[in-house]
Amino acid sequence: MKNFWKEFKAFIAKGNVLDMAVGVIIAGAFSAIVTALTNKILMPIINAALANATGGDKIYTILWSSVQVASASEVAAMDDTALASMSAYTLGPDGAYYSKLFYIDWSAFIESIINFIFIALILFIITKTIVTISKKSKEMREKLKEDLNKKKDVEETSVAEDVKTVEETPAVEDKTNVNDEVLVLLRDIRDSLKSTDSNKEE
Repeated sequence: MKNFWKEFKAFIAKGNVLDMAVGVIIAGAFSAIVTALTNKILMPIINAALANATGGDKIYTILWSSVQVASASEVAAMDDTALASMSAYTLGPDGAYYSKLFYIDWSAFIESIINFIFIALILFIITKTIVTISKKSKEMREKLKEDLNKKKDVEETSVAEDVKTVEETPAVEDKTNVNDEVLVLLRDIRDSLKSTDSNKEE
């Protein structure tokens, strides 16, 4: 059990799990924004345009299996008591009451298509932006690496040329010791000559 909780903690602490959790939360919030944009802004405009074109508030198709109890005109003429008696039935999108209602809601279908297009478009833009940034970042890293390699090659070439120059330069003989030996020899000869002259005088 201890190892299980240890592995579970390591799993939770992984970066990809946390990133996934953040992504899910942001996706939920983003979906709410898109839904509000579609339902509250775009669909009223689309429904208004369709109402002018079709003569209704929404696009729908009442199926043949529906059973109408009261038409829209009859419902409009009813008083409150009659309307209260209709509560057991289903109010259709056309304003009529049905005991059985089956219809196709084309407006909801159009709304789902708009939601899909918006989400797909924004995801495409986000993905394209991330790919572009990743590509530019990779190119910058490769260029920086190439510049560092060029700089390293130039420094190594410079060092190699300096070493070659030093190796090709002829060595300068150290004449200090030679001059000292000659000087000592000359002094010995001088002293020897002086001692010879002094012996001759005696």
